[in-house]
Amino acid sequence: MTRTGSNDFHGSAFGFFRNDGLVGDAVIGGRLRAPGDLQNVFAGFDAGGPIVRDRLHFFVAGELERREQPPDGFTVGVDEIVRAKLDPDSVARVSNLLSGYGVDAGEGGLYTLENDLANVFARIDARPDADNSLMLRYSLAYAADDPAANRLAGDAYEMSSTGTRIESRNQSIGAQWLSTLSPGWSNDLMVNLQFLRDRETANAFYSRIEVDLQGGVPGAGFRRELRAGSNYSGPDGELD
Repeated sequence: MTRTGSNDFHGSAFGFFRNDGLVGDAVIGGRLRAPGDLQNVFAGFDAGGPIVRDRLHFFVAGELERREQPPDGFTVGVDEIVRAKLDPDSVARVSNLLSGYGVDAGEGGLYTLENDLANVFARIDARPDADNSLMLRYSLAYAADDPAANRLAGDAYEMSSTGTRIESRNQSIGAQWLSTLSPGWSNDLMVNLQFLRDRETANAFYSRIEVDLQGGVPGAGFRRELRAGSNYSGPDGELD
């Protein structure tokens, strides 16, 4: 079910905002950790009313959300070496070595992940006479997401080049014609068209590279793989 217009104009709007200045520090491993650059914006509206009173009405609504945040986990150059289990100088040397071959390893420190959501709905209702009514509607659902590179302990540390951008779009157009033919007969004709698109785009278009790095600090040694490049399979795809 969806809302329709009426003979009275009406509308509403809302908004929500939050950033890292409104979020407290996290406690990781018994220590305070700033949340990093965070931002969450959420807004929407709806409006409806008559185009021709008693004959033609409209209704439209929309909402938009955008989230920005860094990857979870301990980050090279931000957290203590023993927690990230990687020396920033070693990561920089690998990045410079790959750069010499024309390969961009991506960002090893903090970077921004973006998540976007949008929904739009519009509807027009017409009633030319007492026996016929017509409805036209359109809807759009859009989502885009940057999956986080792994920074959590227990697996390889991933540079931003290992990530992808995932986008999904779903559009629907529909029409309905309802008519009364006689006191005992009626007609209900419905038509619907739907368009889907899913796309995943890699941040890098070269094969996965993994480097085993060793290091240490006084009293502790560590070893961890550093990962750069696209996924082992399916780094770029599209479905319509």
